[in-house]
Amino acid sequence: MHQFLSFILVLWLGHIAVNAWILFWTIRTFAQSGFPKTALFIGLILAGIMLAFPFLYRSVTTSPLLIFFLKIGAFWLGIVLYVFLLMLLVYLLQLVRGWFNFVPINPLHSWLFVFATAILIGIIGLFNSSKITVKEFNLSANNLWYDQKNLTVAIVSDLHLGRLQSVKRLEQAVALINQHAPDAVFFVGDTIDDNIKLDVPAMREAVSAINAPLGVFGVLGNHEYYSGIDKSLNILKEIGITILRDEWRLLDNKFILLGRDDYAGRNRKNIDEILNSKSQEGQFLSVNDVLTEFCNNEQKLPLILLDHQPQDLSQAEQANVFVQFSAHTHNGQIWPANYATKAIYENSHGLTKRGDTNIIVSAGTGVWGTPNKNTARPEVLLVRMGL
Repeated sequence: MHQFLSFILVLWLGHIAVNAWILFWTIRTFAQSGFPKTALFIGLILAGIMLAFPFLYRSVTTSPLLIFFLKIGAFWLGIVLYVFLLMLLVYLLQLVRGWFNFVPINPLHSWLFVFATAILIGIIGLFNSSKITVKEFNLSANNLWYDQKNLTVAIVSDLHLGRLQSVKRLEQAVALINQHAPDAVFFVGDTIDDNIKLDVPAMREAVSAINAPLGVFGVLGNHEYYSGIDKSLNILKEIGITILRDEWRLLDNKFILLGRDDYAGRNRKNIDEILNSKSQEGQFLSVNDVLTEFCNNEQKLPLILLDHQPQDLSQAEQANVFVQFSAHTHNGQIWPANYATKAIYENSHGLTKRGDTNIIVSAGTGVWGTPNKNTARPEVLLVRMGL
């Protein structure tokens, strides 16, 4: 956690420095090109765009005009790095030109090239993030016992519903899920981004349309805590998601589902504590009670774990979890941030194994902050488990 907080601090300090440099370069470019009044005008607009997201995101505004500016600021958040990298390219070309006496580069043309290219990259990322894809996994283990030959679950994560992401993304995810008729659906955290402007009735209608006979379950993410944990829990319960906070359920005598509280929670338990706790219904004193009643030496019920952040994966392996579903990383969302998430997390996206434990991390069904995404498509996971 300390490593992650240090990364966030460095990221925001770098973000401030980069924005300041871009603003200075923009004003200087227009002023040197003979447009001092335009330089001031463009500089003020750019400064407003730069400040829109950090100031308005933490506000409680529901004003349509301010939300529009918030979305503009969010788009800028997704392209500022590319503006910076293209600026470095322009400086490099100017340096090379000085060495070889090439034709001088027009500063205004350079500025237009940088911003037009960055905006184009942003638009491509915006288009990429607008359509959810279904990513499928097939897992098998001969020592797992089922009442049916195959078990199929769907995974939704990181929708970040609120002022920046509407309920339409949830509706699109549900439509894809129902095409595949899973036995159960799991929401793996950050369903809610903020509680300020949520269409709760539409969310409830979307979740109620899910056709999953074993139910719809979920866990909390860090953003449910950031936006107010009590209100977030009430909303998730109201729309029909059964939230597991360091709890477990025996589902239809087919598998044991463990749901962990997020690291943002102060009283998060370790897996052993959850396994040794009573079932939510009170029928069993611990998971061992279930295994004793339903299993033998050759066969056992699979343990499925939901944990929003893919940290300390060794706990799942030590607890003989069959599969852990996590999310949170977004696979970086914007290149090259995916290299940072790969450095921070043992598994930042996709499937990896620790012994007999499968760890699957989703790149997210939604996006956070900027609407742009270019390191992966938004995804619903469809996981088939069978003998």
